[in-house]
Amino acid sequence: MMRATRAPWLAALVAVLLLGSLSETRADFVATGVFQYQDRELYRGGFTGNEPYRPIRLADVEVLDNTTSSILATGYTDTTGYFSIHVTDSQTRDVVVRVLTDTQYCPFSNRITQQYTSGWSGPPYALESAVFSNHDPNTDIDIGTVGASSSIAGKPFNIFDIQLDEMMWVLNLEGGNMNDYDLFRARWADGVAPGQAYYDGIGITLGSEVAYDDCDIGHEGGHFINDRWSRDNNPGGTHFLGDNNQDPRLSWGEGIASYYPSMTREYLGRDPQPNLYVRTTGAPGAGNLSFTYDIESPNGAWYGPANEVIITAVVYDTNDGPDTQDDDPGIDDDALDAPYADTWQVMTDYLRYSGNPRTVEDFWDGWFDPSINNGHEQEMIDIFEAFQIEYYLDDFEDDGSVGLANPIGFLDDPAHHTLYGVDDEDWHELNVVENGTFQVRSTERLPATYPVITVYDSDGVTEIGNNSDDINQPVTFTAVGAGPYYAKINQNSGFGIYTEYGHYNLDFNLTQAPPESAQIQLSPSAIIESAPIPATVSDTMIVYNVGGGPLHYTTSDRDRFSGDPSDLPWLTEDPASGTVDPGD
Repeated sequence: MMRATRAPWLAALVAVLLLGSLSETRADFVATGVFQYQDRELYRGGFTGNEPYRPIRLADVEVLDNTTSSILATGYTDTTGYFSIHVTDSQTRDVVVRVLTDTQYCPFSNRITQQYTSGWSGPPYALESAVFSNHDPNTDIDIGTVGASSSIAGKPFNIFDIQLDEMMWVLNLEGGNMNDYDLFRARWADGVAPGQAYYDGIGITLGSEVAYDDCDIGHEGGHFINDRWSRDNNPGGTHFLGDNNQDPRLSWGEGIASYYPSMTREYLGRDPQPNLYVRTTGAPGAGNLSFTYDIESPNGAWYGPANEVIITAVVYDTNDGPDTQDDDPGIDDDALDAPYADTWQVMTDYLRYSGNPRTVEDFWDGWFDPSINNGHEQEMIDIFEAFQIEYYLDDFEDDGSVGLANPIGFLDDPAHHTLYGVDDEDWHELNVVENGTFQVRSTERLPATYPVITVYDSDGVTEIGNNSDDINQPVTFTAVGAGPYYAKINQNSGFGIYTEYGHYNLDFNLTQAPPESAQIQLSPSAIIESAPIPATVSDTMIVYNVGGGPLHYTTSDRDRFSGDPSDLPWLTEDPASGTVDPGD
C-alpha cells in the first residue's frame, strides 16, 4: 500500500473542484462505533484461558460503498477503539465500515501489520461491520461494537496492538510524535512461515502460531527498536537460550531485543508480568506452553556475558524496582532502581555511535562514560556479579608489567584475576625449583574470556612459550635455572574476539620434580576404615622416598578438622613427622 503526501497544487485543485460542485445536492452523515479484538491472556504456564476483548487502537477506519469498494470517508480509532467520521454523500447505497491494521489516516502512529507476501507489498488486514443496505445519506450510522475473534480475525490485530505498545514505550522516552518515527512493519498470515519469527532490517516476520505470543512479537519488535534508535553488530543465525558461549555480539543483540518488550509490559502493565518470557504452541485453549523463563532468576547454569538471557537480565535489573510487577511486588530485588531514561540514554547516545563491536561490556562502558555518567558503580557491580560478570579491577592490581609482577608458587592456590580495562595485562613472578617441569594454565574462565599466557625467562624479556594457538592448553616449561620466571596474561586480540573484559583463575603447578628431589610413593595408596564408636583400629601405611633428595613429612587431619588436634583425639600417628632418606 503506497503512502503519499498530497502536493500543494493537488490541494488547490481539490478546493476548486469543491467550489465548482456547491450547487449539487449534498448530504452529510456521521459514522460512529467501536472496533475491538479478542486477546488471549498469558502467564508463566502459557494461556490463562481468559480471552477478553480489547480496543483496536489508533487504527485506520474507512467508510466504503460495499458494491464498488470506493472510499467515501476515512478516519481512525482512538485509544478506546471508538471512531466518529463525518461523511459527505448524496446517494442511497450499501455502506460498510472497516478498520485496518494500518495508520495512513492516523496522525498519531506509523505502523502496519501486513498480509504475508514474499516481499513487503502485502495489504493490511481488515475487520468489517455489518452492511447498511440502501443507506439514506441523511441518516447517521452507528455500527455498535464490532469484534475480531481470537480464532482468526483477532490474530493480526493483536500483533498490531503489540506494535503500538512498544512505540508508546519509545514515545515515553524519545518524545515527539509516533507518526514521525520510521514505519514499523510486521507481516503475518495464518498457516504461513510456521515456527519463524525474525527481523530482517525492514520489518518483523511472524509465524502463524506466534500471533498471540506477545513476548515473541515484542522480541522481534525489540530488534526494530534497537535498529532505529540504537545499534548492534548482531551477526544473526541460530542461537540458544542456554548457550553461555555464543558470539557475544549475537547474545547482546538477542538479549537486548527481549529487554525492550519486557520494559514495555512493565510500563503499561501488560501480561505476562515483565520478568517472564513465555512462548506457547499457539494452540487454542488454556496452557499450551512451549517454554518459559524468569528474566530475574534465570536457570542457574546460565551465566556470563555471552548468554542472551543474562544480557536481558542485567539490563532489566538496572530498571527493576519495588514497583515492578514481578514475583515479589513491593520488594526491590536489586541494588539499583534507575529510571528507563538512564538505560535508554546509553542505547541512544553511546551504543548508537560506538565504533566497537557492540557487546554487554560496551553497555557497561557507556553507562559510566563521562558523556552519560549514570554512576552507581557498586550497584552495577552487584547486578553484573550476580551472573558471574566481573567488570572491575582484581586484588592484584596494579600488576601490568614485569616490575609489578605478583609472586606465585606452585603450591599456592590459583590466583583469581579480572581482565578489565583496555589492554589489561596481568603479570606473575613464578617461583620455581631448578630442573623442575611446570605448567601454567587458565581455569574457570568467564565465557567470552580468552586469556593468552606468555612465559618469560628470568630476564622478563626472553619468551619461553605461549598458548595463543589454543588457550585451553597450558604453557609447559622446564626451569633451567633457579628463576624466577614470569608469566604475562592478556586477552586474545586475534580474529573473532569481540570482548576485552572477563575473569579467570591462573593455576601454576609442578608437574615433574627435579631428579634430585624427593618423590613420594605410598603403600597402600589409600586407607578407608569404618568402625563403631568406641573402637580402636590400627592401620599401617608405608611411605617410600623413590627420589634423589630427603623427604620431609608430617600428617594432619586436614579434611575434617582445622583447629587444635588435641580437641579431636580420635587419630594418632606414630611417628607423626620425620624425614625419609632417598631409597628408604
